[in-house]
Amino acid sequence: DLLLAADQPDRVEALLKEALKVQPHAEILARLAEAYFRLGQFHDAQACATLGVEMTPNNPQAYINLAVVEKALNNLPEAAKRFSQALQLDGENFYAHINLAHLSLMSGQFELGWNESEWRWLDAQCKREQFPLPQWQGEQDTNHHLLLWADQGLGDQIMFLSLTSKLNCQFTVKVDPRLKPLLPAGVKALPEDYQGDYSEFDSHISLGSMAGFLIKSFSDFSPAKAYLKREAENGNNQTPSIKRIGFSWRGGRYGTSGGNRSLSLDIWNSLLAAQPVQWVNLQYDTTAEERQWLSEIGVETPDIDLKDDIVGVSQLLTGLDGYIGVDNSTLHLAGALGVKSTLLLPNVADWRWFTEAEHCYWYESVKLSRALPVTAANKALFIEGIDRSIERFSR
Repeated sequence: DLLLAADQPDRVEALLKEALKVQPHAEILARLAEAYFRLGQFHDAQACATLGVEMTPNNPQAYINLAVVEKALNNLPEAAKRFSQALQLDGENFYAHINLAHLSLMSGQFELGWNESEWRWLDAQCKREQFPLPQWQGEQDTNHHLLLWADQGLGDQIMFLSLTSKLNCQFTVKVDPRLKPLLPAGVKALPEDYQGDYSEFDSHISLGSMAGFLIKSFSDFSPAKAYLKREAENGNNQTPSIKRIGFSWRGGRYGTSGGNRSLSLDIWNSLLAAQPVQWVNLQYDTTAEERQWLSEIGVETPDIDLKDDIVGVSQLLTGLDGYIGVDNSTLHLAGALGVKSTLLLPNVADWRWFTEAEHCYWYESVKLSRALPVTAANKALFIEGIDRSIERFSR
């Protein structure tokens, strides 16, 4: 467990294979499946998880473990079956419900998906607000005043705010203070020091729950153009003859999307040699060691707080020729600003990116590239894809 927490699945694999020789226990198989999953060896993970189900057929977690692996293998009907089996054994199982929600949304089963996603309130990362107001039921009346509030992270707030263009009622938002300076003209934000009794509002709803009233099928999506306020560029582009491309390589909490969500930093060595580009580091949690290494290979790291200075990051993004990144909040910000971007994903990614090869349902300026993880076998193809992205940024 300590080695898994330290992201050393290769050492975990070696230890647990030895442990299985001593005691073929289902719990050891479950940990070994997790190690294989993090290593991207999904068929090995599937074999371990299947044995775990056979050894403990009354354990809901065993079915969840297998379902997560089946999802990674793109066996979506089989994954749905396994999550359902877990719920038959434990109807209150949070992990089964929330995974079934994500799987349903990814597959376009929106009614089931939004209903199941209400189980997210059991996640400590999901903040639930209490207001002396009834919950919004989808009223689209110009006299109705709705209070919208953020329940999830910065990326989700940006993503769900794109849906407010579908509202025909008045609304005020309570969002991350970092976002407020970028809200478009006409969008009212609740003051941080609000002392009122909320009597000016008719109802409230979280941004995540609002989506269930507005997106019932894929045809309800209208990929947004730039809808956050584009701040004046900061004038840092001192070499306009060279393309300046922002990038990031790490994103989000480790979850069922797998460790292959992020990109190994050393891949940028190959990219630097492939294109005459000035790369700009926009990774918000860059370590001192990473920053030093990037500097040595000619990558620019802006001297601003890339996590909390969202206005500064937006100025950087709008001054770039393009942005290439993994699934994190900076990518959402780039899309909402209308910056030409490429989102690097594994073939089976988070539900937000659904299943189409390149099309992004949320942001018009973003193209998807399901090219992760990068291995020795596909590295050349990956670099070719990056080259095509840079060509698109030039048009």
